[in-house]
Amino acid sequence: MSQVESSFASFANYTSSLWKLTFSVPSAGIAVGQTIGIPHTILGETFTDSVTVSQANATSFTFSTNAGHPLNANITFTASQFNSGLVGFSIYIQGQTSSPFWSLFFSSGGSEFEDDVWNHFLDQVRAQCAKH
Repeated sequence: MSQVESSFASFANYTSSLWKLTFSVPSAGIAVGQTIGIPHTILGETFTDSVTVSQANATSFTFSTNAGHPLNANITFTASQFNSGLVGFSIYIQGQTSSPFWSLFFSSGGSEFEDDVWNHFLDQVRAQCAKH
Protein backbone atom coordinates (compact mmCIF):
# COMPACT_ATOMS: atom_id res chain seq x y z
CA MET A 1 0.00 0.00 0.00
CA SER A 2 2.91 2.37 0.56
CA GLN A 3 3.64 2.24 -3.19
CA VAL A 4 0.02 3.04 -3.98
CA GLU A 5 -0.10 5.84 -1.41
CA SER A 6 3.13 7.46 -2.58
CA SER A 7 2.04 7.33 -6.23
CA PHE A 8 -1.69 7.86 -5.79
CA ALA A 9 -1.95 11.04 -7.86
CA SER A 10 -0.10 9.57 -10.83
CA PHE A 11 -2.08 6.31 -10.54
CA ALA A 12 -5.47 7.98 -10.27
CA ASN A 13 -5.13 10.88 -12.72
CA TYR A 14 -7.25 10.06 -15.75
CA THR A 15 -7.77 11.68 -19.14
CA SER A 16 -10.24 10.68 -21.84
CA SER A 17 -11.56 12.46 -24.92
CA LEU A 18 -14.12 14.33 -22.78
CA TRP A 19 -12.75 14.31 -19.24
CA LYS A 20 -9.65 15.17 -17.30
CA LEU A 21 -9.56 14.08 -13.67
CA THR A 22 -6.67 14.85 -11.31
CA PHE A 23 -6.00 14.23 -7.64
CA SER A 24 -4.23 16.95 -5.64
CA VAL A 25 -2.53 14.84 -2.98
CA PRO A 26 -0.78 16.95 -0.30
CA SER A 27 3.00 16.66 -0.20
CA ALA A 28 2.69 14.77 3.11
CA GLY A 29 0.86 12.03 1.20
CA ILE A 30 -2.20 10.08 2.23
CA ALA A 31 -2.74 10.43 5.97
CA VAL A 32 -5.80 10.52 8.19
CA GLY A 33 -7.34 13.98 8.11
CA GLN A 34 -5.77 15.00 4.79
CA THR A 35 -8.14 16.53 2.24
CA ILE A 36 -7.47 15.63 -1.38
CA GLY A 37 -8.86 17.98 -4.00
CA ILE A 38 -10.17 16.43 -7.21
CA PRO A 39 -10.32 18.97 -10.03
CA HIS A 40 -12.07 17.57 -13.08
CA THR A 41 -12.57 19.17 -16.45
CA ILE A 42 -15.29 18.36 -18.94
CA LEU A 43 -15.58 20.21 -22.24
CA GLY A 44 -13.30 22.98 -20.97
CA GLU A 45 -15.16 23.62 -17.69
CA THR A 46 -13.29 22.78 -14.47
CA PHE A 47 -15.02 21.81 -11.23
CA THR A 48 -13.43 20.69 -7.98
CA ASP A 49 -14.70 18.32 -5.34
CA SER A 50 -12.73 16.54 -2.64
CA VAL A 51 -12.36 13.61 -0.30
CA THR A 52 -10.89 13.36 3.18
CA VAL A 53 -8.74 10.43 4.30
CA SER A 54 -10.69 8.83 7.16
CA GLN A 55 -8.57 5.70 7.67
CA ALA A 56 -5.07 4.63 6.63
CA ASN A 57 -2.88 1.70 7.64
CA ALA A 58 -0.37 -0.70 6.09
CA THR A 59 -3.00 -2.60 4.07
CA SER A 60 -5.77 -0.10 3.28
CA PHE A 61 -6.97 3.46 3.23
CA THR A 62 -10.44 4.98 3.09
CA PHE A 63 -11.64 8.28 1.65
CA SER A 64 -14.87 9.91 2.78
CA THR A 65 -16.38 12.15 0.11
CA ASN A 66 -16.99 15.81 0.95
CA ALA A 67 -19.95 18.04 0.06
CA GLY A 68 -20.13 18.63 -3.70
CA HIS A 69 -18.70 15.21 -4.62
CA PRO A 70 -20.85 13.13 -7.02
CA LEU A 71 -21.02 10.38 -4.39
CA ASN A 72 -21.99 10.50 -0.74
CA ALA A 73 -19.78 7.57 0.14
CA ASN A 74 -16.74 5.97 1.70
CA ILE A 75 -14.23 4.57 -0.79
CA THR A 76 -11.78 1.97 0.52
CA PHE A 77 -8.66 0.68 -1.24
CA THR A 78 -7.30 -2.58 0.20
CA ALA A 79 -4.28 -4.75 -0.60
CA SER A 80 -4.20 -8.41 0.47
CA GLN A 81 -1.20 -10.76 0.45
CA PHE A 82 -2.01 -14.29 -0.77
CA ASN A 83 -0.06 -17.46 0.17
CA SER A 84 1.23 -17.71 -3.40
CA GLY A 85 3.07 -14.40 -3.00
CA LEU A 86 0.52 -12.57 -5.12
CA VAL A 87 -1.14 -9.37 -3.99
CA GLY A 88 -4.86 -8.75 -4.41
CA PHE A 89 -6.16 -5.22 -4.64
CA SER A 90 -9.76 -4.09 -4.28
CA ILE A 91 -11.79 -0.90 -4.35
CA TYR A 92 -14.97 -0.89 -2.27
CA ILE A 93 -17.48 1.96 -2.55
CA GLN A 94 -20.16 2.17 0.11
CA GLY A 95 -22.76 4.88 -0.34
CA GLN A 96 -24.95 6.48 -2.96
CA THR A 97 -25.05 9.32 -5.42
CA SER A 98 -25.25 12.73 -3.78
CA SER A 99 -28.08 14.22 -5.85
CA PRO A 100 -30.69 13.43 -8.50
CA PHE A 101 -28.37 15.01 -11.11
CA TRP A 102 -25.59 12.51 -10.34
CA SER A 103 -28.09 9.64 -10.25
CA LEU A 104 -29.20 10.62 -13.75
CA PHE A 105 -25.58 11.08 -14.89
CA PHE A 106 -24.54 7.60 -13.77
CA SER A 107 -27.70 5.90 -15.06
CA SER A 108 -27.35 7.54 -18.49
CA GLY A 109 -23.80 6.43 -19.26
CA GLY A 110 -21.72 8.14 -16.59
CA SER A 111 -21.12 4.81 -14.92
CA GLU A 112 -18.98 3.89 -17.95
CA PHE A 113 -16.77 6.88 -17.15
CA GLU A 114 -16.58 5.81 -13.50
CA ASP A 115 -15.67 2.25 -14.53
CA ASP A 116 -12.97 3.59 -16.87
CA VAL A 117 -11.47 5.67 -14.03
CA TRP A 118 -11.34 2.73 -11.58
CA ASN A 119 -10.04 0.32 -14.23
CA HIS A 120 -7.32 2.82 -15.14
CA PHE A 121 -6.35 3.03 -11.46
CA LEU A 122 -6.22 -0.76 -11.12
CA ASP A 123 -4.11 -1.04 -14.28
CA GLN A 124 -1.62 1.45 -12.80
CA VAL A 125 -1.48 -0.53 -9.52
CA ARG A 126 -0.94 -3.80 -11.44
CA ALA A 127 1.90 -2.24 -13.43
CA GLN A 128 3.54 -0.98 -10.22
CA CYS A 129 3.19 -4.41 -8.57
CA ALA A 130 4.71 -6.11 -11.62
CA LYS A 131 7.89 -4.07 -11.08
CA HIS A 132 8.43 -5.68 -7.66
